[in-house]
Amino acid sequence: MKALATLAGHIDDLLNPIVVKELRQAVRSRFVSGILILMLIVQLAVVGIYVMFSPAEAASFSEGRQINSILYGIMLFSCILFVPLYAGVRLAWERSETQMDLMYTTTISPGAIVRGKLFGAAVVTVLIYSACMPFMTFTYLLRGVDLPTVFFLLAIGFVQVLAASQFTIFVACVPTSRLFKVLLGLAAFIGLWIWAGIGAAGLPLGFFQGGTIYGGWDWWSVALTLLGLTALGIGLLYVLSVALISPASSDRMRPVRFYLMAMWLITGALAAAWSWGSSEWVPWEIWTNTWAFGLAFLFPIVLSERESWGQRIRYGIPRSIPGRAVAILFTTGAVGGFVWTFLMLLLTWTACVTVTDAFRDYGLVTGAPSADSSPVIIGIALYGMAYSLTAVLLRKLLGLVNLNIPVDYTWLIAFLMISIGSLAPYVLCFFLYYNDGPAVIFQDRVWIVTFPMMIVQKEFRTIRLIVAAFWACGAFVATAPWLLRQVASFRRLEPAAPAQDSSRGGSPDPPRDAAPPPAGAP
Repeated sequence: MKALATLAGHIDDLLNPIVVKELRQAVRSRFVSGILILMLIVQLAVVGIYVMFSPAEAASFSEGRQINSILYGIMLFSCILFVPLYAGVRLAWERSETQMDLMYTTTISPGAIVRGKLFGAAVVTVLIYSACMPFMTFTYLLRGVDLPTVFFLLAIGFVQVLAASQFTIFVACVPTSRLFKVLLGLAAFIGLWIWAGIGAAGLPLGFFQGGTIYGGWDWWSVALTLLGLTALGIGLLYVLSVALISPASSDRMRPVRFYLMAMWLITGALAAAWSWGSSEWVPWEIWTNTWAFGLAFLFPIVLSERESWGQRIRYGIPRSIPGRAVAILFTTGAVGGFVWTFLMLLLTWTACVTVTDAFRDYGLVTGAPSADSSPVIIGIALYGMAYSLTAVLLRKLLGLVNLNIPVDYTWLIAFLMISIGSLAPYVLCFFLYYNDGPAVIFQDRVWIVTFPMMIVQKEFRTIRLIVAAFWACGAFVATAPWLLRQVASFRRLEPAAPAQDSSRGGSPDPPRDAAPPPAGAP
């Protein structure tokens, strides 16, 4: 009995207190109870009306598939819309300025908080599933669908609900003003409506087309790839959420950069395997272009990180120069994030050139690539560096005229500059070529060099690469002193020397457990 009590105590210690709190609130919540009762009524009404008023169709060999698709769409739409909304709103309310709840007064780690919220949303989803699964399993008796297909689609829907819940948790973790939180919440709510509509309308029809999951490896390869990418997306949103609610003094970007590197490797291997297996360039080109634009998008964000480090981080900095050179890449900070992003873009370009040449030389992929990704990666990287470093310079110049903008808002300056640089050329084209007719107003012009997306067009690409290179190099030279100061300050903070006793001529105090001096000693 004592051993069982000890085991129960250990299990109790392992339970996430956030999960316990969320489940207690869910049990007491009228919202969750109302959703469960509403789902039971809707499912019962749909099945009952269909069976009573369509007896001939219900007796056919394919109507079980149709009614199951309807029930699945209703369940998935409700789960994607209401469960993530429930989890996100609760977390946003607890992180509000008027609520000094567990976000500010607890010793629970940020990772445990995010995991607890996500697991709480998963349990609520399981409750809704428990109300819907009996009706969906009943459709097996109407024929046209088998039970493995039903259970597999339920698993796919569960993963989608988890992804939507983690998305709303991430939105709730964003630290910003109250007005921007409202706007961000409205955008997330609209996104959930679209997500739920697409999932409920398209997913059942796509998977129920044959009425079974036994569609061969072609079917399973697509399904498993989508599930894997969804799982990677959930993991990315998780580490970002943990980073957002971590204390400002912690090294919160280290897990994010390690996870992005792992995600880069996994998705790269997956894209190469898809191109090899299908003998098409499209999967590999999608991977290279997606990572090129995504990493270039990170430049303004990483340059918005801290410019100095506190004692908590500096105590862990290695003493050796090679150790510091590696540590600065993964430590929270503007200079480390800038160099890490640049190296990741360099690795992406190297992988693009190497794998493309290997596919072409060994005949692993037939035909020629539909697009030349190598100059696109170089161009988008140069534009990302140019705009981001120019935003840093602009912030510094505004500080000289007593208009101090926090370093956290460097990304906002950069994105405003990108918006102006992308729209201004087309506005100018409209006024300059208005009399030439609509067919030539927005034609490609050699002088449009501030719109980054123009780099994908082959016409005048060389001129745009030269302009972007000079712009990026000039901005880098201008911000080099700012970056070098951060590199020089990235040093280990050594612990202070022990205090000395002045009454003993400056000699340090003896340890407390030292033996007393012998009798007669001076």
